[in-house]
Amino acid sequence: MRKPKIKNNFAYLLFSTCFALSTATLAQAVNATEKGIYLYQTSGLLGDLDVVVSPVGVKIVAAKTGTVTVATPPEWKIVTYNPRTKNSFSAPLKSFSGYLPPETFQTTGLPWSQLPLVQSKIDQVAGVAAEAYVTPSNFTEKQLKDQSNECADSAFISSAKFVTAKGISAPPQAYALLNQFHCLPNKGALPLKFQYKDMRGNLNTMLVTSQCKPIDVSKSDFIVPSDLKVTSSIFSVHETKTLQTVRKKRPLL
Repeated sequence: MRKPKIKNNFAYLLFSTCFALSTATLAQAVNATEKGIYLYQTSGLLGDLDVVVSPVGVKIVAAKTGTVTVATPPEWKIVTYNPRTKNSFSAPLKSFSGYLPPETFQTTGLPWSQLPLVQSKIDQVAGVAAEAYVTPSNFTEKQLKDQSNECADSAFISSAKFVTAKGISAPPQAYALLNQFHCLPNKGALPLKFQYKDMRGNLNTMLVTSQCKPIDVSKSDFIVPSDLKVTSSIFSVHETKTLQTVRKKRPLL
């Protein structure tokens, strides 16, 4: 009668060993390091941003709005949450439209992602080789003509410059996420800088990168909290008072 007990003990020991090995393997996979890129960026509307880009995920921490945006492969589903309120919003990458409210583009005349841009000279931002894109002269001419016909407001864009990283490799989904986050055109590269002049000749800097460096990351850096409350709008995730302050100050304008 003791033989079955020995067999049962052996089976339990085998199961425990396999479970422990599986748990250890999973922990190793979650904490295994990958090479990533850290960007310190400032948005003219959203303030300072800590951005991490890697093959295992993208993370954007916006201190002024109190929000964190995370996406990981293979789906690259966007999750934006507020660590303090626990409010969250999620969306497929394809339909993610970033933080900027629609009225932003009523002020500038058209969505920034729809600006006609042509490749310009090689530039450099935060020590990173970069590719510059600018609006062509015929766009400015059209805007001036529209203004003379009272069809363009003085706050509309007359010319723009968009700069992306050259030679920094990242998943194409990371490029899409970051450009959509800033409502900028996706040129298949990381966005580094965006400026435009309005019809009055004022220079508006809406995105600037002041630091870019390689870092080690792991999958654990992109884990989303499990106790979040799902909301129906991305703007309900923002701390309203903070967002209003950012719009009012517009620190880079």
